[in-house]
Amino acid sequence: MQTHVKNPYTKKVYRLQDLLGTCTATNLNLILFKNIELDSSPIYRSKVIIADVRYPIVLTPKGNGKYLIIDGNHRYTRMKEKNLTACIAFVVKQEDFANIKESWNEYPKVLCGGCQE
Repeated sequence: MQTHVKNPYTKKVYRLQDLLGTCTATNLNLILFKNIELDSSPIYRSKVIIADVRYPIVLTPKGNGKYLIIDGNHRYTRMKEKNLTACIAFVVKQEDFANIKESWNEYPKVLCGGCQE
């Protein structure tokens, strides 16, 4: 499970739980898959199979009505494989990142040991 996310605006790294702590119901939106772009993270088939699509993915506006995935690449891929065309997602803007106090310039070296995430 992902524990940290990178702010696509500043490239600083934040705890995922801190980012989700800034989200409220007003951040939830129905987003069409045709407007979502995957980030450059690798997609692992084993993680797609076990991805729990009950949880919203986290997106950020990219401009021109497009969104970039911050968290949820495997959930997004699984939903696409199920032939869904839209999903409920948290849309996080730059202001939401500004509400988080602590960040790092790179991902912390705290690893789970098994999957090296």
